[in-house]
Amino acid sequence: RRASQPVRLGVRNAARDPRRSSATATTLMVSLGLVCAFATLSASLTSLATSSIKVNIPATTAILQPAAGGAATLAPGVLDEVRSLPGITDVMASRDSFAEIRHAGGASKRIVSAIDPEGVGTVLTPKITAGTAELSSGAIVAQNEANLLKIGPGDDIEVVLDDGTAVPTRVAGVYEATEAQASIFLDEALVSPRLRDHINSIYAGGPDPAAAEAALRTAFENRPDIAITDRDGLVEQRVETFRYALLVMYAMFAVAVVIAVFGVVNTLGLSVIERTREIGMLRAVGASRQLVRRMLRVEGVVISLYGGVLGLVVGIGVGTVMQHTMLGQELWRVSIPIPAVLLALVGTVVVGVVAAIWPAKRAAGTPILDAIDAQ
Repeated sequence: RRASQPVRLGVRNAARDPRRSSATATTLMVSLGLVCAFATLSASLTSLATSSIKVNIPATTAILQPAAGGAATLAPGVLDEVRSLPGITDVMASRDSFAEIRHAGGASKRIVSAIDPEGVGTVLTPKITAGTAELSSGAIVAQNEANLLKIGPGDDIEVVLDDGTAVPTRVAGVYEATEAQASIFLDEALVSPRLRDHINSIYAGGPDPAAAEAALRTAFENRPDIAITDRDGLVEQRVETFRYALLVMYAMFAVAVVIAVFGVVNTLGLSVIERTREIGMLRAVGASRQLVRRMLRVEGVVISLYGGVLGLVVGIGVGTVMQHTMLGQELWRVSIPIPAVLLALVGTVVVGVVAAIWPAKRAAGTPILDAIDAQ
């Protein structure tokens, strides 16, 4: 009631025809809903992955990886060379592989990592949430995997590796982690010799972390096939991986904006044509061209915000359920992508203003007598 005349007229015009306004807003709601859902899922996965790395890997651990990345591996001789370096007292190799996990509830494919038991508690410190970290007692399973598979300490499982080797074992403990890391740790003595030579990364440390890392860099400075990093570098790698996924989300948001602009333009354009006589009457009783233009802009912003806010609510809700279902995390541990949400809100206002430019110009330029005479 206290708003200006253009604002009151614009809001009432948007609410006067709910079917038309809601049909336009639905397009924007669906588009933003999809974008926000996947952005929420991606943000949750990024947050979980980086927090898991920080929890399970000490800051003093140096990490050797194949420079080629992906499915590349390190030569078996690299492990022996690292162990022989001065200042290196703790060494652990990780060998990742997809495997079929058979349990009482069925079977599913998961990532398995065969590691050296002596490295647990030194260069790799998994945060145990249930059971024990002793690999001699069985496998250590990630918390989210334990939730999805409905298994826990003491449950019997069978790990069928990609070479057909079946490893019967039981769950010794559950640790805090996510899909971005190996979900199940096994004693490397249980796997075949071929998989033992399939080294994906080497974790190393010593009493003096700086000296240990310096020894590694000196020893492998002429090996361009080997990349040396630390925990923070590993976190940055994970963030960079998910950053590309976020870029795809923002590209989808741009497409949604374009679709929404045309939808709102179409609605406002038809509204102007249908209300030609009404607009003429407004002009006849003293409404200025500026007032008519502002009225149409407010109407466009109201319709866009209506669809945009609903899209954000629906998208974040769906994304929360998706991260719970796909990652096995609690609903309340969702990470909301605040920058994407703010960008979406600003974008919806911009959509309303931009979409109203042509209809507002057309309405304001309509001759008064011709508008009043329109049938």
